[in-house]
Amino acid sequence: MVAQLGPPEIQWKGQPAFSRGFLPDRLTLRFIVWVLGGPRMRIWLITVGEPLPIDGPQTRLLRTGLFGQALARKGHEVTWWTSDFDHFQKKSRFNGYTEQVSEPRLTIKLLHSVAYRKNVSLARILNHQGIARQFEQKIRNEVLPDIIVCSMPTIELLEKAAQFAEDNSIPLLADIRDLWPDIFEAAVPHFARPFSRPVIATFQKRLRKALVRCTGIIGISEAYLNWALDIAQQETGPCDAVFPLGYQVPPEKGLSLNEEKVFLEQKGVNPAKMVCWFVGTFGSTYDLDTVIAAAKRLHFEGSEHVQFVLSGEGDSYLRLKEEAKSLSNVVFTGWLNRTQLAALASMSKVGLAAYAMGAPQSLPNKVFEYLAYGLPIVSSLPGECRALLENEKCGLSYSAGDADQLKETLDFLTAHPNQYQSMSENALKLFNERFRAETVYAGFETHLEKIVERADKNRFPGSKPEEIRTTPVIHD
Repeated sequence: MVAQLGPPEIQWKGQPAFSRGFLPDRLTLRFIVWVLGGPRMRIWLITVGEPLPIDGPQTRLLRTGLFGQALARKGHEVTWWTSDFDHFQKKSRFNGYTEQVSEPRLTIKLLHSVAYRKNVSLARILNHQGIARQFEQKIRNEVLPDIIVCSMPTIELLEKAAQFAEDNSIPLLADIRDLWPDIFEAAVPHFARPFSRPVIATFQKRLRKALVRCTGIIGISEAYLNWALDIAQQETGPCDAVFPLGYQVPPEKGLSLNEEKVFLEQKGVNPAKMVCWFVGTFGSTYDLDTVIAAAKRLHFEGSEHVQFVLSGEGDSYLRLKEEAKSLSNVVFTGWLNRTQLAALASMSKVGLAAYAMGAPQSLPNKVFEYLAYGLPIVSSLPGECRALLENEKCGLSYSAGDADQLKETLDFLTAHPNQYQSMSENALKLFNERFRAETVYAGFETHLEKIVERADKNRFPGSKPEEIRTTPVIHD
């Protein structure tokens, strides 16, 4: 059941519980506190697996990093609970629990647990369990927040956040970032899937119980929100919403970046060609084998007009690099910093969204990154991504696993420069209108404020309670 937000005895700003009595309403009090230099709201963000602002000035921040900074700069007091373990570099940052003030009003609390080497592994599950246990211990003596936004995954952290929010009458939003545990099955070998399904079913049951205790559910796309509502067996409520993965254009965009371009050219990037760029983790949900196969077809035809540039690393990195070692039209750059990524984006002509058949992603971050640079997108994702490219005329789609179709799609863009240019202009226009981080996260902030206002009305005697969500029937 969702936590009821209406007890007359409340705890506010870390002070002992009190009866409201004859006091200004809480929103007025919060405004007064802000005018006097205090925070507008205390907000907890709970997300592991993202780069952190403290990782260095060249770090490319993602959803929680961008949102946390935006909230802090608007006067909110933000605490970001995350992991000490760097998911991308596969190493601990401090080898223990650490608190870091990233900037005024943004504190990052890094929870420590065991390391893992592979994204799909028992060690990663143990890591998540350890993170959740330490989170549960650390929050006992914390100043209570006004609202909590907990990313999912992980299920373990969402469970702990749901219990804490329910015990303390705090609004909680689940931010659905990945389709856990459903994606596990695709990572399991076919022969082992019958044995994995009972484990996945157990995770699904746990997730359902956590979701129904949340005040609202946020999806990074309509498909992700609907998936979570189906898991929770609930209809859309007033606190449910979709906020996509807004992308922040780096300050380096538009600069000459000559040094970085020379670095990339030394790696083999040739901006005179149609550079088709992929950036991301080389994991099981991506279909870079088809990209390599298309490169082979072009190479053996003697076609020199297309170059594939693959940025990042991951479980399949070494295998793919070995597969493409004889191809002059494939370049692997490894991980790049923010300035190098900006330079490579400016040298590229096409953004590749190369996903495997059945991949759970709907509108992933790389789509918005490509749009930000006006890159027409060539994608193998069906559903929302395909519809976006078709409706906004900012890219083309091909079928996952079909190297011939991918090659033909790139040949078409090469042969039709006017249509390519139109797609590029449409991509940039779409990004500026709908997917800039400033736009997306301003809307998200307003959503939080409305939920806290709704919760305040329900907390105080004499206020007319507002329904947050009906209680669903759970079929165990």
